[in-house]
Parts: sequence; C-alpha cells; structure tokens
Amino acid sequence: MKELLTRLCDCLEKGKPVALASVIAQQGSTPRGTGSRLLADADGLTTGTIGGGLSEGRTLEACRAALHDGQARILDFMLDGELAAKSDMICGGRLRVLIEPLFSAQEHLPFFQAVREALHRDGVTLITDVTEASRPRRMACIGNARIGAPLPEEVIAGVRASDVSMPDEFLYARDGREYFIERCLPPVRMIIAGGGHVSRPTAQIAALAGSE
Repeated sequence: MKELLTRLCDCLEKGKPVALASVIAQQGSTPRGTGSRLLADADGLTTGTIGGGLSEGRTLEACRAALHDGQARILDFMLDGELAAKSDMICGGRLRVLIEPLFSAQEHLPFFQAVREALHRDGVTLITDVTEASRPRRMACIGNARIGAPLPEEVIAGVRASDVSMPDEFLYARDGREYFIERCLPPVRMIIAGGGHVSRPTAQIAALAGSE
C-alpha cells in the first residue's frame, strides 16, 4: 500500500494520468485477497498486482479503457470454467475489482498525500461508496478529521461501531447502498538491538514485510 501510494502521488505530481484497480470483494479461493491493488498508466502496469493471469490482463485492459473514456467501472471475475481454463487459474473463487481513472492532481493528489502520511502515524479508515460503478465516492477518516467526498453520518458511525472481529477490508451495506471499507493500520515498527551479522538481513526482511 505504501509503495503504491508513493507511486500514485508521484504520477499525479507529474501530471500523468493513472488508473487505480482495487479488489473490493473476494469469495472462495483467489490469487489475491480483498484490498489488493495495482496502478496502471497508458503504457500498462506501473506497480502492484491483483494476482496475475487473465483476470489481471483484463483488469489492465479496463484500466486503459478507463483512462480513455474517463469512466470508473467494476469488473466481476469468476475463476472457474472458461476463464480458469484459459489462464491456468483454477481457483474456483470470485473477485470484484473497482477501476478508477485519476486525472486531476488538484482533485486527487491532496487526498492520497494525506492518506500516505496517515499511514505513517495513526492509520486511516477509507470508506468508498461503490453503489454506482461509474461514480465511486471516497472519504478518509484520519482520527477525528475527514477528507474527501461527504458521506452520510450514519454510515461513518456504523463503520466505527462495526464489530472489531470484521476483517480490515469488507463491504458494508446500508440504506440500499454499498460501501467498501478499509482499515489501514500504520506499519509495525521493529526495533533491532545490536549490530551483528544477523541484524542487517533481518532488517531487510522486515522492510520487505512492510515493517519500519
């Protein structure tokens, strides 16, 4: 997430349009889980993955189409039958992927910069209204602050009161609308005492795992 956000912000700062693809729902066995992402520009994959194979290929095609027509969209993949046979991905599960074209640095850059900074502090909760596939609306709750699209107060309260046993990413339904919820915690900090020959590779492995 941190690497993808850094790349996303870098592209927007340079005025380069990108498309963000996010797995918003997953059932059964799939290559990657809910919350997996990739970032693509007009030339193809920039960073991240939703699992590879034909489903990722079709997602990249949808990213190019979104950058062409400016429309967000949702793709549904059933990893069985013909799709699995063509891609050797006989997982049997299902994926739902949200594709969002991001053009304007003025509109999107402050939001994603704030999310990136929050990930280094206390974390952030992202709430995305995905009811209308072509018009997703996202809010970030950072402590008591809120940025992004205004969403109903009862939705925010409902998400905050949701069972802590719920996964970090899930779909939340309320009043006939559907919201993708992501609870993004800051990276776990590892403190290594000593500077022996084991410490350096341990720090490298911890960094690969997302620790700071």
